[in-house]
Amino acid sequence: LVRLCSSWRKRVEHVAVSARGGFAAMASWFSFASSDHESEAALGEASGSTPRRRFSWMSRDPHQALVAAETALLECGGPWDGRIKYTRNDVALGDPWPGSTLHVVKVSREDGNPESPPLVLWPGYGQGAASYWRNLRNLAEKHPSGTVYALDWLGCGLSSRPKWTCETADDAEQWFVHSFKAWKDSEGLGQVHLLGHSMGGIIAVAYAEQFPEDLASLTLASPAGVPVPPPEPIEERLGQMPWGRRMFFGTAVSLWTKGVTPMGFVRGSGSWIGRSVISGYVQRRFHDSVPDKEEFTDYMFHLYQGEPSGEKALNCMLHPGAHGKKPLVGRVPLLPQELPLAFIYGSRDWMDIGAARSIKSNMPQRKEPIKVHQLRGAGHQLFIDEPRAFDELVLEHTS
Repeated sequence: LVRLCSSWRKRVEHVAVSARGGFAAMASWFSFASSDHESEAALGEASGSTPRRRFSWMSRDPHQALVAAETALLECGGPWDGRIKYTRNDVALGDPWPGSTLHVVKVSREDGNPESPPLVLWPGYGQGAASYWRNLRNLAEKHPSGTVYALDWLGCGLSSRPKWTCETADDAEQWFVHSFKAWKDSEGLGQVHLLGHSMGGIIAVAYAEQFPEDLASLTLASPAGVPVPPPEPIEERLGQMPWGRRMFFGTAVSLWTKGVTPMGFVRGSGSWIGRSVISGYVQRRFHDSVPDKEEFTDYMFHLYQGEPSGEKALNCMLHPGAHGKKPLVGRVPLLPQELPLAFIYGSRDWMDIGAARSIKSNMPQRKEPIKVHQLRGAGHQLFIDEPRAFDELVLEHTS
Protein backbone atom coordinates (compact mmCIF):
# COMPACT_ATOMS: atom_id res chain seq x y z
CA LEU A 1 0.00 0.00 0.00
CA VAL A 2 2.88 2.34 0.82
CA ARG A 3 4.45 1.65 -2.57
CA LEU A 4 1.18 2.28 -4.39
CA CYS A 5 0.66 5.54 -2.46
CA SER A 6 4.16 6.65 -3.42
CA SER A 7 3.56 5.69 -7.04
CA TRP A 8 0.28 7.63 -7.03
CA ARG A 9 1.96 10.71 -5.52
CA LYS A 10 4.71 10.69 -8.16
CA ARG A 11 2.12 10.20 -10.88
CA VAL A 12 0.12 13.19 -9.69
CA GLU A 13 3.29 15.30 -9.68
CA HIS A 14 4.01 14.21 -13.24
CA VAL A 15 0.47 15.09 -14.32
CA ALA A 16 0.73 18.51 -12.68
CA VAL A 17 4.01 19.26 -14.47
CA SER A 18 2.64 18.21 -17.84
CA ALA A 19 -0.84 19.70 -17.41
CA ARG A 20 -0.52 21.86 -20.52
CA GLY A 21 -1.73 19.81 -23.43
CA GLY A 22 -2.74 16.97 -21.10
CA PHE A 23 -6.43 17.33 -21.74
CA ALA A 24 -5.81 17.39 -25.47
CA ALA A 25 -3.82 14.19 -25.21
CA MET A 26 -6.55 12.54 -23.13
CA ALA A 27 -9.15 13.66 -25.64
CA SER A 28 -7.19 12.06 -28.46
CA TRP A 29 -6.85 8.82 -26.43
CA PHE A 30 -10.60 8.62 -25.86
CA SER A 31 -11.26 9.48 -29.51
CA PHE A 32 -8.95 6.68 -30.59
CA ALA A 33 -10.54 4.22 -28.19
CA SER A 34 -14.03 4.90 -29.52
CA SER A 35 -13.24 4.81 -33.23
CA ASP A 36 -9.89 3.53 -34.45
CA HIS A 37 -9.94 0.56 -32.05
CA GLU A 38 -12.80 -1.02 -34.00
CA SER A 39 -10.96 -0.43 -37.28
CA GLU A 40 -7.81 -2.01 -35.87
CA ALA A 41 -9.80 -5.04 -34.69
CA ALA A 42 -11.35 -5.44 -38.13
CA LEU A 43 -7.95 -5.16 -39.78
CA GLY A 44 -6.50 -7.79 -37.44
CA GLU A 45 -9.43 -10.11 -38.16
CA ALA A 46 -8.98 -9.73 -41.90
CA SER A 47 -5.25 -10.40 -41.75
CA GLY A 48 -5.58 -13.39 -39.42
CA SER A 49 -3.55 -11.71 -36.66
CA THR A 50 -4.63 -10.85 -33.14
CA PRO A 51 -5.21 -7.08 -32.75
CA ARG A 52 -3.43 -5.35 -29.90
CA ARG A 53 -5.85 -4.74 -27.03
CA ARG A 54 -5.51 -1.03 -26.32
CA PHE A 55 -7.34 0.75 -23.55
CA SER A 56 -9.16 -2.37 -22.31
CA TRP A 57 -8.94 -0.61 -18.93
CA MET A 58 -11.89 1.47 -20.13
CA SER A 59 -14.16 -1.59 -20.35
CA ARG A 60 -17.36 -1.44 -18.32
CA ASP A 61 -17.39 -5.21 -17.65
CA PRO A 62 -14.57 -6.00 -15.16
CA HIS A 63 -14.83 -9.76 -15.67
CA GLN A 64 -14.59 -9.72 -19.45
CA ALA A 65 -11.84 -7.11 -19.33
CA LEU A 66 -9.82 -9.37 -17.02
CA VAL A 67 -10.41 -12.38 -19.28
CA ALA A 68 -9.05 -10.35 -22.20
CA ALA A 69 -6.07 -9.11 -20.18
CA GLU A 70 -5.23 -12.63 -19.00
CA THR A 71 -5.44 -13.95 -22.57
CA ALA A 72 -3.16 -11.20 -23.88
CA LEU A 73 -0.57 -11.88 -21.17
CA LEU A 74 -0.60 -15.67 -21.61
CA GLU A 75 -0.05 -15.26 -25.34
CA CYS A 76 2.83 -12.81 -25.04
CA GLY A 77 5.35 -15.60 -25.64
CA GLY A 78 4.03 -16.19 -29.15
CA PRO A 79 1.71 -18.86 -30.55
CA TRP A 80 1.27 -22.02 -28.53
CA ASP A 81 2.27 -25.09 -30.52
CA GLY A 82 0.35 -28.36 -30.54
CA ARG A 83 2.77 -30.09 -28.19
CA ILE A 84 2.34 -27.61 -25.33
CA LYS A 85 -1.02 -25.97 -24.84
CA TYR A 86 -2.97 -24.17 -22.17
CA THR A 87 -6.59 -24.44 -21.08
CA ARG A 88 -8.60 -22.40 -18.62
CA ASN A 89 -11.33 -23.73 -16.38
CA ASP A 90 -13.62 -22.42 -13.67
CA VAL A 91 -14.00 -25.40 -11.33
CA ALA A 92 -17.09 -25.63 -9.09
CA LEU A 93 -16.21 -25.88 -5.39
CA GLY A 94 -19.49 -26.93 -3.78
CA ASP A 95 -20.16 -26.41 -0.05
CA PRO A 96 -19.52 -24.16 1.79
CA TRP A 97 -19.32 -22.00 -1.34
CA PRO A 98 -22.32 -23.13 -3.42
CA GLY A 99 -22.17 -21.69 -6.90
CA SER A 100 -18.57 -20.55 -6.49
CA THR A 101 -15.71 -21.53 -8.80
CA LEU A 102 -11.91 -21.46 -8.69
CA HIS A 103 -10.20 -20.18 -11.83
CA VAL A 104 -7.39 -22.41 -13.07
CA VAL A 105 -4.87 -22.11 -15.91
CA LYS A 106 -3.48 -25.50 -16.91
CA VAL A 107 -0.44 -25.83 -19.17
CA SER A 108 0.33 -29.32 -20.39
CA ARG A 109 2.81 -31.15 -22.60
CA GLU A 110 1.41 -33.96 -24.70
CA ASP A 111 4.20 -36.41 -23.80
CA GLY A 112 4.18 -35.66 -20.06
CA ASN A 113 4.21 -38.47 -17.52
CA PRO A 114 0.73 -38.78 -15.92
CA GLU A 115 2.22 -40.85 -13.09
CA SER A 116 4.43 -37.95 -11.98
CA PRO A 117 2.87 -35.40 -9.57
CA PRO A 118 2.03 -32.13 -11.35
CA LEU A 119 3.32 -28.72 -10.31
CA VAL A 120 0.85 -26.21 -8.79
CA LEU A 121 1.72 -22.50 -8.62
CA TRP A 122 -0.07 -20.47 -5.94
CA PRO A 123 0.31 -16.70 -6.50
CA GLY A 124 1.01 -14.01 -3.95
CA TYR A 125 -1.25 -11.21 -2.78
CA GLY A 126 -2.39 -8.94 -5.59
CA GLN A 127 -1.30 -11.36 -8.30
CA GLY A 128 -3.04 -14.12 -10.25
CA ALA A 129 -2.53 -17.22 -12.34
CA ALA A 130 -1.22 -15.33 -15.39
CA SER A 131 1.43 -13.58 -13.27
CA TYR A 132 3.50 -16.68 -14.03
CA TRP A 133 3.36 -15.95 -17.77
CA ARG A 134 7.17 -15.99 -18.02
CA ASN A 135 7.40 -19.46 -16.43
CA LEU A 136 4.46 -21.59 -17.50
CA ARG A 137 5.70 -22.80 -20.89
CA ASN A 138 9.23 -23.54 -19.74
CA LEU A 139 8.09 -25.40 -16.63
CA ALA A 140 5.60 -27.50 -18.59
CA GLU A 141 8.29 -28.20 -21.19
CA LYS A 142 10.80 -29.50 -18.62
CA HIS A 143 8.80 -30.82 -15.67
CA PRO A 144 8.56 -34.65 -15.60
CA SER A 145 4.77 -34.50 -15.31
CA GLY A 146 4.47 -32.11 -18.23
CA THR A 147 1.61 -30.42 -16.31
CA VAL A 148 1.58 -27.10 -14.51
CA TYR A 149 -1.43 -25.50 -12.82
CA ALA A 150 -1.70 -21.83 -11.80
CA LEU A 151 -4.70 -20.63 -9.82
CA ASP A 152 -6.50 -17.48 -8.74
CA TRP A 153 -7.31 -17.31 -5.03
CA LEU A 154 -10.97 -17.72 -4.13
CA GLY A 155 -12.32 -14.18 -3.93
CA CYS A 156 -9.71 -12.78 -6.33
CA GLY A 157 -9.02 -12.58 -10.05
CA LEU A 158 -11.34 -14.68 -12.19
CA SER A 159 -12.36 -16.94 -9.32
CA SER A 160 -15.74 -16.31 -7.71
CA ARG A 161 -15.94 -13.56 -5.13
CA PRO A 162 -18.22 -14.74 -2.32
CA LYS A 163 -18.83 -12.49 0.66
CA TRP A 164 -15.74 -12.31 2.87
CA THR A 165 -16.67 -13.58 6.33
CA CYS A 166 -13.25 -14.09 7.92
CA GLU A 167 -12.13 -12.10 10.95
CA THR A 168 -8.93 -13.85 12.08
CA ALA A 169 -5.77 -15.29 10.52
CA ASP A 170 -7.11 -18.81 11.18
CA ASP A 171 -10.36 -17.97 9.41
CA ALA A 172 -8.54 -16.57 6.39
CA GLU A 173 -6.19 -19.54 6.10
CA GLN A 174 -9.10 -21.99 6.23
CA TRP A 175 -10.92 -20.02 3.52
CA PHE A 176 -8.04 -20.55 1.10
CA VAL A 177 -6.89 -23.99 2.26
CA HIS A 178 -10.29 -25.61 1.94
CA SER A 179 -11.12 -23.94 -1.39
CA PHE A 180 -7.79 -25.27 -2.72
CA LYS A 181 -8.57 -28.71 -1.30
CA ALA A 182 -12.03 -28.66 -2.91
CA TRP A 183 -10.47 -27.84 -6.31
CA LYS A 184 -7.81 -30.54 -5.97
CA ASP A 185 -10.31 -33.22 -5.01
CA SER A 186 -12.71 -32.23 -7.79
CA GLU A 187 -9.87 -32.66 -10.28
CA GLY A 188 -9.09 -36.10 -8.88
CA LEU A 189 -5.44 -35.21 -8.31
CA GLY A 190 -3.17 -37.29 -6.13
CA GLN A 191 0.00 -35.76 -4.76
CA VAL A 192 1.16 -32.43 -6.18
CA HIS A 193 4.28 -30.28 -5.97
CA LEU A 194 2.98 -27.07 -4.36
CA LEU A 195 4.70 -23.70 -4.74
CA GLY A 196 3.43 -20.65 -2.86
CA HIS A 197 4.68 -17.10 -3.40
CA SER A 198 4.61 -14.33 -0.77
CA MET A 199 1.28 -14.56 1.11
CA GLY A 200 0.62 -17.63 -0.98
CA GLY A 201 3.52 -19.16 0.93
CA ILE A 202 1.59 -18.75 4.20
CA ILE A 203 -1.40 -20.51 2.65
CA ALA A 204 0.84 -23.27 1.26
CA VAL A 205 2.27 -23.93 4.75
CA ALA A 206 -1.24 -23.97 6.22
CA TYR A 207 -2.22 -26.53 3.59
CA ALA A 208 0.85 -28.66 4.36
CA GLU A 209 -0.05 -28.59 8.07
CA GLN A 210 -3.49 -30.04 7.39
CA PHE A 211 -2.96 -32.23 4.33
CA PRO A 212 0.72 -33.23 4.19
CA GLU A 213 -0.18 -36.47 2.44
CA ASP A 214 -1.33 -34.44 -0.59
CA LEU A 215 2.12 -32.97 -1.21
CA ALA A 216 5.12 -34.42 -3.03
CA SER A 217 7.11 -31.28 -2.14
CA LEU A 218 6.66 -27.74 -0.86
CA THR A 219 8.42 -24.69 -2.32
CA LEU A 220 8.14 -21.28 -0.64
CA ALA A 221 9.08 -18.44 -2.99
CA SER A 222 9.84 -15.26 -1.05
CA PRO A 223 7.21 -16.18 1.56
CA ALA A 224 5.62 -13.48 3.70
CA GLY A 225 5.24 -13.74 7.44
CA VAL A 226 8.24 -15.94 8.25
CA PRO A 227 10.06 -14.04 11.06
CA VAL A 228 8.63 -13.08 14.42
CA PRO A 229 7.40 -9.44 14.38
CA PRO A 230 9.58 -6.82 16.13
CA PRO A 231 8.88 -6.68 19.87
CA GLU A 232 8.21 -2.94 19.99
CA PRO A 233 4.72 -1.72 18.98
CA ILE A 234 4.31 -0.16 15.56
CA GLU A 235 3.46 3.17 17.24
CA GLU A 236 6.83 3.19 18.96
CA ARG A 237 8.66 2.52 15.69
CA LEU A 238 6.70 5.28 13.97
CA GLY A 239 7.61 7.68 16.77
CA GLN A 240 11.31 7.18 16.00
CA MET A 241 10.90 8.35 12.38
CA PRO A 242 11.35 11.92 11.09
CA TRP A 243 8.11 13.88 10.94
CA GLY A 244 7.51 13.47 7.20
CA ARG A 245 8.09 9.72 7.19
CA ARG A 246 6.08 9.35 10.39
CA MET A 247 3.06 11.05 8.80
CA PHE A 248 3.36 9.07 5.57
CA PHE A 249 3.83 5.65 7.15
CA GLY A 250 1.39 6.47 9.94
CA THR A 251 -1.30 7.08 7.33
CA ALA A 252 -0.44 3.82 5.60
CA VAL A 253 -0.64 1.89 8.89
CA SER A 254 -3.98 3.51 9.70
CA LEU A 255 -5.38 2.50 6.31
CA TRP A 256 -4.01 -1.03 6.74
CA THR A 257 -5.65 -1.53 10.15
CA LYS A 258 -8.93 -0.19 8.81
CA GLY A 259 -8.95 -2.81 6.08
CA VAL A 260 -8.13 -0.52 3.14
CA THR A 261 -6.36 -2.60 0.47
CA PRO A 262 -4.21 -1.68 -2.54
CA MET A 263 -7.07 -2.95 -4.72
CA GLY A 264 -9.54 -0.66 -3.00
CA PHE A 265 -7.15 2.26 -3.38
CA VAL A 266 -6.80 1.65 -7.13
CA ARG A 267 -10.55 1.14 -7.61
CA GLY A 268 -11.31 4.31 -5.66
CA SER A 269 -8.85 6.34 -7.73
CA GLY A 270 -10.84 5.95 -10.94
CA SER A 271 -9.83 4.21 -14.14
CA TRP A 272 -7.29 6.70 -15.47
CA ILE A 273 -5.47 7.45 -12.20
CA GLY A 274 -5.76 3.85 -11.03
CA ARG A 275 -4.15 2.48 -14.16
CA SER A 276 -1.50 5.20 -14.02
CA VAL A 277 -0.62 4.08 -10.50
CA ILE A 278 -0.21 0.47 -11.64
CA SER A 279 1.75 1.53 -14.73
CA GLY A 280 4.12 3.63 -12.64
CA TYR A 281 4.67 0.75 -10.24
CA VAL A 282 5.40 -1.76 -13.03
CA GLN A 283 7.74 0.59 -14.90
CA ARG A 284 9.79 1.40 -11.81
CA ARG A 285 9.63 -1.99 -10.15
CA PHE A 286 10.83 -4.13 -13.06
CA HIS A 287 14.02 -3.81 -15.08
CA ASP A 288 13.85 -2.64 -18.69
CA SER A 289 14.77 -6.17 -19.76
CA VAL A 290 11.40 -7.49 -18.52
CA PRO A 291 9.12 -7.73 -21.57
CA ASP A 292 5.36 -7.32 -21.87
CA LYS A 293 5.06 -4.55 -19.30
CA GLU A 294 2.03 -3.04 -21.00
CA GLU A 295 0.17 -6.35 -20.94
CA PHE A 296 1.19 -7.02 -17.34
CA THR A 297 0.03 -3.53 -16.31
CA ASP A 298 -3.32 -4.16 -17.97
CA TYR A 299 -3.60 -7.52 -16.22
CA MET A 300 -2.75 -6.12 -12.77
CA PHE A 301 -5.17 -3.24 -13.18
CA HIS A 302 -8.05 -5.58 -13.99
CA LEU A 303 -7.12 -7.96 -11.18
CA TYR A 304 -7.79 -5.05 -8.83
CA GLN A 305 -11.33 -4.45 -10.13
CA GLY A 306 -14.53 -6.25 -9.19
CA GLU A 307 -16.17 -6.86 -5.83
CA PRO A 308 -13.76 -6.95 -2.86
CA SER A 309 -13.55 -10.40 -1.30
CA GLY A 310 -10.34 -12.42 -0.88
CA GLU A 311 -8.23 -9.26 -0.93
CA LYS A 312 -9.50 -8.58 2.62
CA ALA A 313 -7.20 -11.34 3.85
CA LEU A 314 -4.38 -8.78 4.01
CA ASN A 315 -5.00 -7.40 7.48
CA CYS A 316 -6.39 -10.72 8.71
CA MET A 317 -3.10 -12.53 8.04
CA LEU A 318 -0.47 -9.79 8.34
CA HIS A 319 0.36 -6.97 10.71
CA PRO A 320 1.40 -3.61 9.19
CA GLY A 321 4.86 -4.04 7.74
CA ALA A 322 3.93 -7.50 6.37
CA HIS A 323 4.74 -9.33 9.62
CA GLY A 324 2.77 -12.54 9.98
CA LYS A 325 0.14 -12.85 12.68
CA LYS A 326 1.06 -16.55 12.77
CA PRO A 327 4.81 -16.46 11.96
CA LEU A 328 6.05 -19.34 9.83
CA VAL A 329 9.32 -19.55 11.74
CA GLY A 330 7.50 -21.49 14.43
CA ARG A 331 5.31 -23.54 12.07
CA VAL A 332 7.62 -24.81 9.35
CA PRO A 333 9.74 -26.91 11.78
CA LEU A 334 6.57 -28.81 12.76
CA LEU A 335 5.86 -30.00 9.21
CA PRO A 336 6.60 -33.67 8.46
CA GLN A 337 10.37 -34.07 8.27
CA GLU A 338 10.15 -36.29 5.20
CA LEU A 339 8.40 -33.53 3.17
CA PRO A 340 10.90 -31.98 0.70
CA LEU A 341 11.00 -28.26 1.48
CA ALA A 342 12.78 -25.36 -0.23
CA PHE A 343 12.89 -21.58 0.20
CA ILE A 344 13.73 -19.28 -2.73
CA TYR A 345 14.48 -15.56 -2.29
CA GLY A 346 15.85 -12.79 -4.48
CA SER A 347 19.07 -10.94 -3.69
CA ARG A 348 17.05 -7.66 -3.79
CA ASP A 349 14.13 -9.17 -1.91
CA TRP A 350 12.44 -7.19 0.85
CA MET A 351 11.46 -10.46 2.54
CA ASP A 352 13.94 -11.68 5.17
CA ILE A 353 16.02 -14.67 4.04
CA GLY A 354 17.64 -14.77 7.48
CA ALA A 355 14.57 -16.35 9.05
CA ALA A 356 14.62 -19.21 6.52
CA ARG A 357 18.33 -19.75 7.12
CA SER A 358 17.73 -19.93 10.86
CA ILE A 359 15.04 -22.58 10.35
CA LYS A 360 17.47 -24.64 8.28
CA SER A 361 20.36 -24.26 10.75
CA ASN A 362 18.15 -25.29 13.65
CA MET A 363 17.13 -28.53 11.92
CA PRO A 364 20.41 -30.19 10.85
CA GLN A 365 19.03 -33.69 11.47
CA ARG A 366 15.86 -33.28 9.43
CA LYS A 367 15.18 -36.40 7.36
CA GLU A 368 14.78 -34.30 4.21
CA PRO A 369 17.20 -31.35 4.53
CA ILE A 370 15.72 -27.90 3.95
CA LYS A 371 17.11 -25.99 0.97
CA VAL A 372 17.49 -22.20 0.96
CA HIS A 373 18.32 -20.45 -2.32
CA GLN A 374 18.92 -16.82 -3.27
CA LEU A 375 18.54 -15.65 -6.88
CA ARG A 376 21.06 -13.02 -7.88
CA GLY A 377 19.50 -9.88 -9.30
CA ALA A 378 15.93 -10.81 -8.36
CA GLY A 379 13.53 -8.92 -6.13
CA HIS A 380 10.32 -10.05 -4.45
CA GLN A 381 8.68 -10.96 -7.77
CA LEU A 382 11.61 -13.25 -8.49
CA PHE A 383 9.79 -15.44 -11.03
CA ILE A 384 9.31 -12.33 -13.20
CA ASP A 385 12.74 -10.80 -12.57
CA GLU A 386 14.78 -13.95 -13.24
CA PRO A 387 12.40 -16.51 -14.77
CA ARG A 388 14.92 -19.03 -16.12
CA ALA A 389 17.01 -19.17 -12.94
CA PHE A 390 13.81 -19.43 -10.91
CA ASP A 391 12.50 -22.23 -13.12
CA GLU A 392 15.72 -24.20 -12.80
CA LEU A 393 15.54 -24.13 -9.01
CA VAL A 394 11.90 -25.17 -9.04
CA LEU A 395 12.62 -28.01 -11.47
CA GLU A 396 15.58 -29.13 -9.36
CA HIS A 397 13.36 -29.33 -6.30
CA THR A 398 10.28 -30.90 -7.91
CA SER A 399 11.75 -33.36 -10.43
